[in-house]
Amino acid sequence: VVSDRADQVMTVPVNSVYYDGSLAYVYTYDKQDGVIHKVQIEVGLSDADSIAVLSGLNGTEEVLITWSSELYEGAAVRIKGQESQQPVD
Repeated sequence: VVSDRADQVMTVPVNSVYYDGSLAYVYTYDKQDGVIHKVQIEVGLSDADSIAVLSGLNGTEEVLITWSSELYEGAAVRIKGQESQQPVD
């Protein structure tokens, strides 16, 4: 039985959405600075794998999908498979 349906919506993996009370958020990757940002989102319908994002993202962000208890606003990260950026003298 289908109780509700959404077409042509932006989705993210369920595991990438975190909750602080009733507020949902994701972490996005800032490629220029090599850090992550905590972004509040409004969520919609979900299934076992994905959840609809109604607002908060524009579709160009890179959303972190790996969970860690050490995530926080402004944390420096390195994307798996990419070399770390070392300062050049």
